[in-house]
Amino acid sequence: MPLNLDKILRKARGIRPFGDVYFKRLYRKIERSEFIFIHSITNNIGDLMSCPVRYFDRFTAHNSIELSSKEILEVSKFGGSEFLLKLLEGKIVCFGGGGLIGLDRHDVHDKVIEFLTMFADRGGDVVVWGAGHNRTVGFREWLDGVGSSPYPSSFEKFRLVGLRDYPNPYDWVPCVSCLHPVFDEKIPSQYECVAFLHGHESSQFGDEFSNVPNIYNISKGIKDNSESYFLKCINIIGSGDNVVTNSYHGLYWATLLGKKVIAIQNSSKFLDFRYKYENCLDFKDWRKHVGKGNLHQNALMDCRSANTEFLKKLELLMN
Repeated sequence: MPLNLDKILRKARGIRPFGDVYFKRLYRKIERSEFIFIHSITNNIGDLMSCPVRYFDRFTAHNSIELSSKEILEVSKFGGSEFLLKLLEGKIVCFGGGGLIGLDRHDVHDKVIEFLTMFADRGGDVVVWGAGHNRTVGFREWLDGVGSSPYPSSFEKFRLVGLRDYPNPYDWVPCVSCLHPVFDEKIPSQYECVAFLHGHESSQFGDEFSNVPNIYNISKGIKDNSESYFLKCINIIGSGDNVVTNSYHGLYWATLLGKKVIAIQNSSKFLDFRYKYENCLDFKDWRKHVGKGNLHQNALMDCRSANTEFLKKLELLMN
């Protein structure tokens, strides 16, 4: 039985976080899409570049929609969970990438996982692509305390699970941004060291990195200028022999570019990164680590291969 949108709108009464026009437009886009991609859509450039819909011809504007975790929850709130479950029938819902698991700062992604578990229980196809854990407060103790798997048990109900953490109980699938063609370019090195910093934590550094080329992971826009800002970030990262960072994607992109990385750990996401790097416990000591990092010549090839193989698994699922 087709969904009655007008009836849903009447039933929703005053619950209109985005307004009726927006909801109708979103409903139509979800309705016509074969693939639903859910991830964190903020001004964090790493989050913006971590959705698979950007990198494969299989996913187009005609058969796919990219939603934030907040948006999918608002649709559920607006029309009810049963409405959304019905709307998603026969579609493949992809969650990730980004640090969406085990967060202690907010629970929006946990709520999405709960909904996706409900969808999977109804026979829905759920895919996790390139997500990873991201605990901040007491993150080392938290990761030790959860034992071998910091991931929800409900992941066992999903059709495919690929995680950026290594090792993990599922497929290792690092951030899909490795497929961007900019990583095929040769960026000339100009500086001994550059910095790629997490904008939300910039105040703690003061002027510590003012004497080296630096850039933050926070784009001024949301989605419109993400491509140009990403390229700007890559050009800064690529211009240094060493990269100091407290950002997961700073660590990741610098590794793909063949740089020596000095990481200032601030979350569990650093602890299960596959490739070795210099761990700087106190950001004021970063200079002591310059030149000591590891180079990983096969990282780009390995990460790209993992993502293309995961797409093949998804295509088998569709068939």
